[in-house]
Amino acid sequence: MPLNNVILMTQGSWETTNLLNNEQEVAASRLFLHILCDSEKGGIKGGSGMEHYVCPVDDPDAVQPAEPTKYPLFPGRFEADLSVPTGSNNADGSPGYSRNLVVVENSDPTVSMGSTRVWLLSGTGGIVTDDDEVTDQLLELYLELDYPQNIARGYVRIYKRARPGEATGPAITIL
Repeated sequence: MPLNNVILMTQGSWETTNLLNNEQEVAASRLFLHILCDSEKGGIKGGSGMEHYVCPVDDPDAVQPAEPTKYPLFPGRFEADLSVPTGSNNADGSPGYSRNLVVVENSDPTVSMGSTRVWLLSGTGGIVTDDDEVTDQLLELYLELDYPQNIARGYVRIYKRARPGEATGPAITIL
């Protein structure tokens, strides 16, 4: 099962969660992505590591059911469109959501970390703006979805970029 253009979409529940690969739905039991950067100020080029995979629901390649096959997300592109309930309603009375889009791209066949790029679009504040690449600010990206274990967690930690004339800021966590 080669993966190369994976899109995860959710509105906060298993019923609203979909995983696509090359525009085709994928029935997955688990998705895991973890990028950890070594530098205190963030950035993939400062040294980093990455673990990434998808486990399909019906896995004909599994050695045994307890050990599903892990298919790598990269090389390729991964988008996670994570809409999080805000706890308030929109003007029309429908539930409000804050949209968070994380994009990770690595098209190097060897998945060299130096070829990894990360973007974050967030409706959670003014720290990062639309279409803002955070590759050089990234401290950590963690996303784990495990349907059989009912685990859904994720976060992005970036080093806040300073404005001209300001000291550099602290790390912030989004999601």
